[in-house]
Amino acid sequence: STATEGRAVEGNGGGDGGSLHPEPAHFRQEMQKDQAALGEREIDLGATGSQDNNKLVSLLKCESRARRKCEDVSKRYAQCHAAIMGVGMFKGKRNCRNELASWLQCVTTP
Repeated sequence: STATEGRAVEGNGGGDGGSLHPEPAHFRQEMQKDQAALGEREIDLGATGSQDNNKLVSLLKCESRARRKCEDVSKRYAQCHAAIMGVGMFKGKRNCRNELASWLQCVTTP
């Protein structure tokens, strides 16, 4: 996964699909389903609440659990998402591009 200029390109990373995932099989299946749904297309990180964005968030949640990291970054995204969906703004912004990019970077950094 890579993030550039507010966009993410999701792929399977060429790995075995199950590395670093000690959770039960249903977590791995969930992550594989999200990866397959996203395919190789670009995702607009600023499209908070879009279908692709929500699939990416689901995948990031699974990855965060599997790697046991990025809890603070995921909470910050959740706060932003709730505000955007509720009142339409979070700290003067109308999307969660920066929060989602930070979370994506956290999860994909070894």
